[in-house]
Amino acid sequence: MSMTLLAAELRALLRGARPLMLLMFCLICAGSLLAQFVSITKMRTANAALSAKIEGGMAEWRHTLKKIEEGQAAPSPYAARPMDVAVPAILEPINVGMLAAGRRDLHPASTTLSPWRNSVNLFAEYEISNPSISFIGPFDLAFVSIVVAPLFLIALVFDALAGERAQGTLRLILLQPVSARAIGLVRVISRAGIVWAIVLVASVIGTLVGGGPGSAHRLLLWCAGVVAYGAFWIGLCLVVVAIARRPETAAGALVAVWAVVVFAAPAILASATETVYPPPSRLAYLSEMRAAQVEANRNADQLTREFLVDHPELTVADENLTAYYEQAYLANLEVERRTEPTLAKFEASRAARNDVAEKWGILSPAILAQRLLYLSAGADAARQFQFQSQARQRLAELSALVGPSVVARQRISLQEINDFAPFQFEDRQFRDLVTDAAPSIALLLLYGFALGLIGLRLLSRHPERLL
Repeated sequence: MSMTLLAAELRALLRGARPLMLLMFCLICAGSLLAQFVSITKMRTANAALSAKIEGGMAEWRHTLKKIEEGQAAPSPYAARPMDVAVPAILEPINVGMLAAGRRDLHPASTTLSPWRNSVNLFAEYEISNPSISFIGPFDLAFVSIVVAPLFLIALVFDALAGERAQGTLRLILLQPVSARAIGLVRVISRAGIVWAIVLVASVIGTLVGGGPGSAHRLLLWCAGVVAYGAFWIGLCLVVVAIARRPETAAGALVAVWAVVVFAAPAILASATETVYPPPSRLAYLSEMRAAQVEANRNADQLTREFLVDHPELTVADENLTAYYEQAYLANLEVERRTEPTLAKFEASRAARNDVAEKWGILSPAILAQRLLYLSAGADAARQFQFQSQARQRLAELSALVGPSVVARQRISLQEINDFAPFQFEDRQFRDLVTDAAPSIALLLLYGFALGLIGLRLLSRHPERLL
């Protein structure tokens, strides 16, 4: 009987306005993939151009230094100086990144590691005030899955039983050897299943088209998040279908829950975390940087003497070279020292907001789903901050390498530069991603299972109570 009901329901989905609705949903999914394909293509083009520009400059720099070391060229005071060493640092989007833009629009994904820079100006737009929860998000498949898919699901499911109740035909249907529980379950699962199947197919297609680094494991994690979020909506629909006696009542109830889950709860949580844990002033941060630079330039001689006390082997210098490079390097060291407490406050504020979001985000399935999908697609804020942290660490290593030569007004050897490994982002291991994702998946499945049990219990009531 269940197979007969399922076949009849699938045939019913091919009639009326439902095929047009499903086609529209397919086009929306395709549009989200196209938008992200264009965005990622532009990003990869820009990253390639940045990398080519830096590597071309460094090739010329190495060629000049090699000629100087071999005595084939007269050493100009400004040629092949250590301060001009540059290394590209790029965070490439992974293959599943086609499915979610997430934080890519809020955080920089590329920069140039150079002794001319410090932690403050390494990234032009250091994220310090954006909310911990982005409850709107860009137009991508994650947005479609979290926001749009439930609306189409509601449009397909709201009259699963309420239509027959309102028309008075449910009594006639229940006279047949079929239960309201079987009818409601088959209709909700078949209609919802088509919506989420479209999302899963679009996910696979987007990953295959996206290219880039990554593994199938992330796609599986993404699919698990989609299925878990879909389970919540299926359970909720079963409850409403079992209770509502009129189609408009069912539609109104489902849309109201959708608005609370998708918009109201994330917005309230974002505002609360920003109010309780406000980020420090960016203006104060930049003012501290400028003050440190001015003071470092003013006290360049003293900073040089202090540096040489720790490096007595560097007291032999090329006096023909101006002190410009030396002052710039020491100013960056002073900026690092002076702004470190402020940067630590930013990090502490961000960590506190994230902790609150992690704790109270369990109240909104949309937040849990967004966390899962962003994590799977490598578009979460944690990955962006991990890139920034690794870039700053690599910048510190580069500055430590060239610093002695800069202060001593000497050239660094070509071998030392060649031994300095290029920046390579170290992503999290998949097992760590699973550890982070498991609680959210479990909670969504728990919500869906609990709501599903309630809905099935309500549908199992005496037929007279269902009419």
